[in-house]
Amino acid sequence: MAPTRTPVLLAACCALGLAVPGVAAAQDTTGGLPPDTTAPVVSSLKVTPSKLSLTRLHAPTATFALSEAATVTVTVERLQRGRTVKGHCLAAKHKPKAKEACTKATRISRLTSAAPAGAARVTIAVRSGTRSLPASTYRVTAAAVDTAANRSTPATAHFTIAF
Repeated sequence: MAPTRTPVLLAACCALGLAVPGVAAAQDTTGGLPPDTTAPVVSSLKVTPSKLSLTRLHAPTATFALSEAATVTVTVERLQRGRTVKGHCLAAKHKPKAKEACTKATRISRLTSAAPAGAARVTIAVRSGTRSLPASTYRVTAAAVDTAANRSTPATAHFTIAF
């Protein structure tokens, strides 16, 4: 009579790398390394200069640091006063009442690029041909995704274009 093998004994033999007759060996496709589960970290996001003038408009630079190499997406949004209508924030044609006021964010641009670990910077375009961004407050958001598809928590910073 053949001895019975329990699942625990079988698992222990496989974990130790011992051959078990009649059981095919499992293929290790990760090369023995544990999977990457650590998300990249975007830190120290800063936009310089943070205040710009329409008369002397220079391109601001967003600087940040990455904990590991990743693909970084930098998004620029224009922030405007808005009003809430049926649960959505719409552009305000006049000053809304306090209970219906909200902040409407309109995406202006999005840039995606690969960046190594450490310090990085991106220049933000404030002109498109002969047109420049209007006077307003803008939000810059940076988020990173590494090669194992781990997503970072987005980091935000603001800059203002004034008259």
